[in-house]
Amino acid sequence: MDFISLVERLKASQNVDGLLFLGSTGQSTLNAFSDRDLLIVLNERDPSITNGTVFCDDILVDLVIVTRKQIEDLIIAEPGSIPLSDSRASFFNWVLSG
Repeated sequence: MDFISLVERLKASQNVDGLLFLGSTGQSTLNAFSDRDLLIVLNERDPSITNGTVFCDDILVDLVIVTRKQIEDLIIAEPGSIPLSDSRASFFNWVLSG
């Protein structure tokens, strides 16, 4: 399966609320040697599944899996309320670049 087919398949799923290209995937810096970074926003999910890696036509695809509620909680968080040592802090900055 190629990356575009993966994205189309995820878009068609009733469990997926949204997709966001992250890193170089959503920027002009994407090139033939870049991996692909994809945020998948689900209605609900098993909390033990937060990320994954797949290969699409020999291209590494990093998957970050979150719920809509997690995104909403980050949006309403008070500035500075998430310590830099918390993984959500770097995640929040990464999402802003998508």
